[in-house]
Amino acid sequence: MKNILKLSLLMIALVALVITSGCSKNNFEGTWIGYDGDKTMYRLTVQENGDSYLVTEDAYTYEPEKGYPMPTSYFLSIILNEAKPKDVTFDINFVLTKQKSDLSSATAQLNKDKDQLIVGKGLGNIYFIEKDNSLLFNGIRFKKETSQDVTDTILKQLQFAMNQELKIEYHQYGKRGLSKSTDHVTLGKITFDDSALTTTK
Repeated sequence: MKNILKLSLLMIALVALVITSGCSKNNFEGTWIGYDGDKTMYRLTVQENGDSYLVTEDAYTYEPEKGYPMPTSYFLSIILNEAKPKDVTFDINFVLTKQKSDLSSATAQLNKDKDQLIVGKGLGNIYFIEKDNSLLFNGIRFKKETSQDVTDTILKQLQFAMNQELKIEYHQYGKRGLSKSTDHVTLGKITFDDSALTTTK
């Protein structure tokens, strides 16, 4: 009878261990990549620091290396019949740039259920989403950076957003655009420099 009781207690302890292991405090540790759905990528780093956690967040956006070039205007020249618009091609290099984040560094505490990091200071809490092993912070879903592919996927989304912005920016200056008194713009080579990530790792 005693052996059966011991075995039962052992099984209960084992089941409890399995259940609690699903919400381990180590679920939060590591580097996480998030995307706001527009033009900003976030890099969230969580490190265990004794009984608390050290949390840092970096924000990255693509910025044109030399600003957006503008076509020459010939408004007065056309009136005076001195010059006419010509065809020009703009090559643009975007540089991934680290921006100032609201959460540069903060200390967070794990809640009793081990599914939230309480950041405080009005910065919101970090939630662990067990069904897909992601984090939710300030409305942004973060995936763990288990490989470079996670970051590259977000960068491709950012690059697509910047290409769309370029099309909108220069649409009026195209040959079919509304502007008839400026150079006709064709977008040439569009490149992206992501070296900001390699220098911070």
